[in-house]
Amino acid sequence: MDQLGVTLIHDGRAEEGIDLCMKAMEANPRAPMNHRIMWHIALGHFVLERYESAIEWAKRSDRQMPDVAPTLLVLTTAAAHAGLTTEAKRAAARLRALYPDFDMAALRRWPFRDAATWDRFTEGLRKAGLDGSSAAAGA
Repeated sequence: MDQLGVTLIHDGRAEEGIDLCMKAMEANPRAPMNHRIMWHIALGHFVLERYESAIEWAKRSDRQMPDVAPTLLVLTTAAAHAGLTTEAKRAAARLRALYPDFDMAALRRWPFRDAATWDRFTEGLRKAGLDGSSAAAGA
């Protein structure tokens, strides 16, 4: 259910995708991989421009399994779009500390059907200061 849910989220059918992800998590609420489902739900809320909900779900995922790159990426961009600059920069700094070689130019495009969603996603990362390579960020 989760994989179909995240596929629907990338396809632009985020409401349906979130519903399936929620069902997958409810089916096994103690599953060790639920942090993944939570960041998928966060991503769905990002797609729907529900940034506060995206932040909430990303934080839930991060509490269950800290320091997972996709979770921090969703948290960073959602916080930037929500106007929570300090929170966005803090998440971006965590990402850089964990992955010092992080480079926006090398970030693979997530498979959103609508390219504008990917552009919005990366725009939030740039707003949080992840616009250059790790070497440029340290300069």
